[in-house]
Amino acid sequence: MSRVYHGALIGCVDGAWTETMLRAARHLVGGHVIDPYTHPGGVKDLKLGCQVGETTLRNLVEVSIGLHGVRQVVLCNHWDCGAYGGSRAFSSAEEERAQHIRHLQKRTKIAQDFLRQYVEEILLNPGAFPRVNFERALKNLRQAADMGVDMHSILLLPRDLEQPFSGEPDECYLCVCKV
Repeated sequence: MSRVYHGALIGCVDGAWTETMLRAARHLVGGHVIDPYTHPGGVKDLKLGCQVGETTLRNLVEVSIGLHGVRQVVLCNHWDCGAYGGSRAFSSAEEERAQHIRHLQKRTKIAQDFLRQYVEEILLNPGAFPRVNFERALKNLRQAADMGVDMHSILLLPRDLEQPFSGEPDECYLCVCKV
């Protein structure tokens, strides 16, 4: 029996947040099987010229989209992220929220453009990409090129920004960011 993959998640490596991020991703994509890509800061390093970011995006195309047929990707940041210096690095809760939303919006656009270009590049020269050089992956990549990949950006925020945050992910709610 073939496993059905519902989406992919790019999020922070902080293990305290893993289940909360996966639960949010499952909710957004309407399924249970999610390919997780984690590294410190979640989407912070998803930019061109950054090896971590480009490797993540290439793997997302080659494995999640190519091999697993994923058509939905969730980018997720969380409150009090150590890669951003934690909440103490910001002068206010609103500043922290605004910074995460700006990063999510910019990184979503970068990811969309990168994915579209990389899929097209592979389809033009599939022999140069041995990890995806077989029929099922090429079929999935052609479908992704034709139908696109849905991108979702989310920020996990404390329920009450006016109160001190305990650091517990369960005290957060999902904020869907518009791109």
